[in-house]
Order: sequence, then C-alpha cells, then structure tokens
Amino acid sequence: MTHVNTLVSNWVFKLYRSWILYTPFLNKKIPLKWLFAPTPEAFFFSVRTTIAALIALIIAMWMELDSPAWAPMTVWIVAQGSRGESISKAKWRFYGTIVGTIVGVALIAAFPQEWGLFFLTLAVWMGLCSFLASFTDNFRAYAMVLAGYTAATISIDAISNPNDAFIIGMSRFTYITLGVVVETAFSALFTYNLVEQARGNLNRLLHSAIEGASLAIADLLAGDSKALGRSRLLFSSIVTMSNQIEFHEIELGGHGHEGDHARAALSSISILLSRTLGLAARLKSVNTSSKDLANILDKTRNFFGKVPELLVGDSITPLRVELDNLLSISRKTIIDLLSEEVSTVAEHNTDSLQEEHALHLLNERIIYQGLSDIYTEMNQALLEFDHTLHPVKRDDFNFHNAVFHDPKEALVNGLRSALFIMVSALFWEITAWSSFSTMLTLGALTIGRFSITDLASITSYQFFKGTVVVTFVAFFLNFLVLPTPASYEVLALCLFPPMFIAGLASRIPQLAAPATAYNTFLPALIAPNNTGRINEVAFFNTALAILAGIWLAVTVFDLAFPFNPIKERRRLRQITLSDLRHIAAAEPIPSIQSWIGRNVERFVRLIRHAGYLPTPITEAYMQGTLSAMTIGRNVINLRLAIQRNQMPKPCIQVIQVVVRRMTQFSGIHGRTALTARSAIKILRKQEIVQTNISIRLEMTRVIASLMVISYELEDNKDFLDPSRAYLLPGERF
Repeated sequence: MTHVNTLVSNWVFKLYRSWILYTPFLNKKIPLKWLFAPTPEAFFFSVRTTIAALIALIIAMWMELDSPAWAPMTVWIVAQGSRGESISKAKWRFYGTIVGTIVGVALIAAFPQEWGLFFLTLAVWMGLCSFLASFTDNFRAYAMVLAGYTAATISIDAISNPNDAFIIGMSRFTYITLGVVVETAFSALFTYNLVEQARGNLNRLLHSAIEGASLAIADLLAGDSKALGRSRLLFSSIVTMSNQIEFHEIELGGHGHEGDHARAALSSISILLSRTLGLAARLKSVNTSSKDLANILDKTRNFFGKVPELLVGDSITPLRVELDNLLSISRKTIIDLLSEEVSTVAEHNTDSLQEEHALHLLNERIIYQGLSDIYTEMNQALLEFDHTLHPVKRDDFNFHNAVFHDPKEALVNGLRSALFIMVSALFWEITAWSSFSTMLTLGALTIGRFSITDLASITSYQFFKGTVVVTFVAFFLNFLVLPTPASYEVLALCLFPPMFIAGLASRIPQLAAPATAYNTFLPALIAPNNTGRINEVAFFNTALAILAGIWLAVTVFDLAFPFNPIKERRRLRQITLSDLRHIAAAEPIPSIQSWIGRNVERFVRLIRHAGYLPTPITEAYMQGTLSAMTIGRNVINLRLAIQRNQMPKPCIQVIQVVVRRMTQFSGIHGRTALTARSAIKILRKQEIVQTNISIRLEMTRVIASLMVISYELEDNKDFLDPSRAYLLPGERF
C-alpha cells in the first residue's frame, strides 16, 4: 500500500509540473518558480491543507454555524510542514483556546457595563500573555499569546449582548476544534510510515550537523580565512535543528529517548566548534615548528575532511576507530613531552633551557591537549548520534537544552500588546464604529502573533501586505465569481485555486508572512454562509476593519519601543559582557553547555537581524560575541580547576587572582590581559619543576585556558570594552 501511495503521489506531482518542464525559459532565476515548479513538499502541503480547509468550511456550513469562516482559518493557522509540527501546534492551540475562552467569558461576566474596567483588564491580560510567552519557546509561546487574543475575540463579540457570552465562547471553541480535527485528520491521511520517516529525518538532521561541523573544523585547522564565518553560521543551523527535534519526537511516538540523544549530540557539536575556535586561537598565540605537531594537525584535518564519506551507512565504527587512533597518538605524545621536560630539567637546570626548550615543549603540549579535547568531544557527538541510529532498550537518558530569555524584551512585548488594546478602546469610544469588533479581533490576532518576535515591525508589515492582496482577491471572488455557485462543490472549486497558490507561497521563507495573512483572512472576507452571500456594504466594512486593525498593530510595533538594529546590537553586547563578568563569580559554576547555548542564541539573533546579506557591522559583532563565548568557556575551565584543587596552593591562588579580575572586568582589557599573562609566567615556572604527572597535566590545561583568554582579550579589545560604545565608522545612534 505504501508503494502504491508513493507511485500515485509522484504521478500527481509530475503531472502538475510536466507542462513547465518543457518551456525553454525555465531556469533558477525565475522569480515565480515557487509557483510554476514547486518542490514536492510544498506541492503536497498546499494540496492537503487546501482540501482540509475546504472540507472544514463545508462541515461548518452543513452544521449551520453562524461564522463558518473560522473553521478554514483555523486549518491554515494550524497547518505546518511536518506531522510533528502540526500535532504540536494543534495541541497547544487547543489548550490556548480553552484558557482564552474561559477568560473571555469571565471578562464579560465581571464587567458587563463598565467598558473602562473591561478594556483595562483585557489589556492587562493581553500584556501578561505576551510577557509570559516570551519565556517559552516553540508552540508553547503560541498557546500563550493565543489565550490572549482568543479572550479578546470572544469578549469583544459579546459586548453588544453580554448574555450571549457563553454561547459565543462555545461557538468559537467549536470552530477551532473543528478546524484542528480536520487538519489533523488530513495530515495523518497524507502521511505514511511516520515513525520510519521521522527516524530517517532525525538521522539526516544529525548527519548534516556532523558533516557541516567536520568540514568547518578541517577548514579552521587549515587556516582558511573564510572558515570562521562559516562556523558562525553553523551555530545558527544547530539552534534551528535543536528546535526541530521536539517535533521529530512527537512523530516517533514520544516513547524512546532518541530526541534526548539528538539534543545531546547537537550540544556536543556546539562545544566541539567552540573548542576548535579556541585551538585556532592557541595556534595563533604560540610559535612552534615541530614536524610531529605539523603531522598530527595534517592527520586531524584529513580526518575531519573525510568524515562525510565515512559517515555513510548505519555504522560509525570506522570513524571511532580512526578517532581513537588520533586520541592515542595525542595522549602518548603528551606523556612523551612531559618525560622529555622532566629529563631536561633534571640534567640541565639552567634558566636558558627553562626559558627556551622547556617553553617550546610546553607550547606543544598545550596544542596536543587542545587536540585531545576535540577528539573527545567528537567521540561524544558520534556516540550520541549512534544512540539515535540504534535505540537502546530501557534507556533512561534525558537531555534538555537550557532556554535563555530576556526579561526586558518580555516586558516590552507585554506593554505593546496592552497598548494596542487601550488605543483600540479609545478609537472605539471616539468613533462608535459598528465594525470595531472585527478591527480589534483581527488586530489583536496580529499583535499577539508577532509580539514575541524581535523583528515584529518588519514581519507584521509583510503580514499587512498579504492582507491587502487578499482584499483584492476576495473582491474579485465575491462579486465576479461567487454569486453563481449554488452548491458546496462549486464553492470549493472556486476557492481551491486561490488557496492552493497561497499554500505554495507559504513554504517560501520570504513570502511566509504575507501568504499566512492571505489564507487566514480569505475565508473571513468571503464570509460564506448558507442563506446568502456578503453584500458590497458588508464586504467593504469588513475589509476596512481588517486592514485598520492590522495597520494599527503595525503602527504600535513601529512607534512603541521601535526596533533599532544599532541599539539592539549594543544592548546584546552589554548583556554579553555582563554575563562574562557574572560567570566568573556565579554559584554554582555554570556548565560549558549552558554558556555556549546562551551565546549561540545571540549569534542567531544577530544573524536574523542581518537578514540575507550580513554587513561588516554584523560580522564584527558576531566575532565579538564569539570571542566573549571563548573567554567565558575558559573562565569556566579555570573555576573548575580551582574546584578540583589538584594543584599546589600557590598555583590555585594565582588562578583565583585571574578569576577575581574577570569579575571586576571594567573595559580596561590591558589589566586583565596582563594579569592572565603574569599568571601564565608563574604557572610555567611552577610547572617545569613539578614532578607529579597528573598535576602537570592539570597545570597544562590551566595554562592553555589562560593563553586563550589573553589572546582573545587583546584581539577583541574594542568589543570587550563596555566603557564605550562599539561603533564602526559611519554608525550613529
């Protein structure tokens, strides 16, 4: 049956594209390729969602519901590219609708005749929902903002007749439930072998992450000047992949722990990239010309360069065998270098030898130690990847990424949502517009939907443009096409083409926001019902109310705490530098995984602000954030060394001075860098005369961390100076 479904699906898709494949002008530069030659995923997504929306509409009309347009609107809102995303969004939309319905009815019951208190309370509720949503992620955040604008929708509709508040609430809940059920059913109908597909998608996701990281590491160790930029973009991809794992877990049934191992693998890959960047800094800060070191670096580059070839198939054994060989060579070389240092000091206890040959050996050990850390982290990532390929029975492994959020940003999101409600209430009090409920309802939907995004002004404006387009399309359908249909089938036939086209557009990132507005508001502007069609007056009033509500939301985003990329970059920089001081004293000691995750989130935000063409300014800020991340990771290493307490007390005290200096980091980078360099000199002298091998290895790790801190402080002194603004030529506040 699965084979038959695949053949039929491929035949339908080829039939759709066949007419365009033979046109001579088809090429990759055609702007409308998404329409004329869509991807199979976009094609089938649009087909199934359009059919589901039309069936939901027909069922709602058959049930003689008073506002059947809400059913197809819900289908398009819930529909996602994967089965896991659709299930997750449907579930959280259901929860958000329940809470919003209860609050909406309660508001009308509490303030039936007090419009001032009613709108004030509604504004507080909307603001609270947006505020709390800023502290969650994925569709949990969506459920919270949904609870806000659902309460607004139900309570505003019931203003004219408070006695019908419960009926209105139950009606709205019925529409949404109907849309969710129909979309979920069709999503399941168009999905086969879900578990196998989900496991394959998860494995391909991790394969892509490991392959990209391996090639980036090979380029970094080769000294490729462009490798740094590519490695920064990888951090952004890893965050996106990590967010997708939750949906793959849903598709797998949620019984195993493949998702936990996948998240752990991606975390190890992030740490692996960070360690490689630190090693690259060490290679720049030391001067060594050892043939053995050059040989191991070549072997390491070759290994990571051929990881994509060795990763083919279900077995990672060849990779791990070669990785173990490299790790053995590195560890053996470290012991050999230690033995040579000990014998050198024993036979030639002179200052010149200590300053030259012993220093040379120590520098090599530092590089080898960095390579060993990279091999170990890569091995951990491969182990976690293997656990997703071959699940272990009775596995109780759990791994969750720490979620980091900005309280100030959350407060701004809440205030903007509350402000929209109060401005709308003032507008209604002044104008007494009969279509006010439509304006506030769909405006609240817009303000809630985009309030938790950092580019709300830009995204909501794209949403508004999609609404303008759908207004003209709905006018054409209402007054030139739809007056004649007398059956559900003909109605569905008329609505299928415009919905299908918008469904294709919604799979293009640049068109997602306007396409979403198009399919969301098309049913509302058509306003199908069983007793007639919308007349000209009702259509123009509805269209004007929708446009006014969304335009008001866009205006609030533009005027209330408007987004300024320069100020936002400066604010993120201040937070980064504050966190850098904080981790030097925070108790308990932060984990390296959480620190890297926090900084990767800022990477993603900077990249998102830069758009598709990052500017030199954005590149400079990303490099500075990367430097802060590297320094912070090594500060954590110093604190862990103090906690282990394996070195002599004088050495511990030297490290404590450096850590204490980091807590007082005020922007005068020279003092902190000088403190780190002084600590390196003291520890080197102590390390040379130390006879205990384990203590010497511990001191080597500490010296390596101090070298990276010193190098990064000098190399990024302007970004790391919080006492002044970090502006490139031509920038102004």
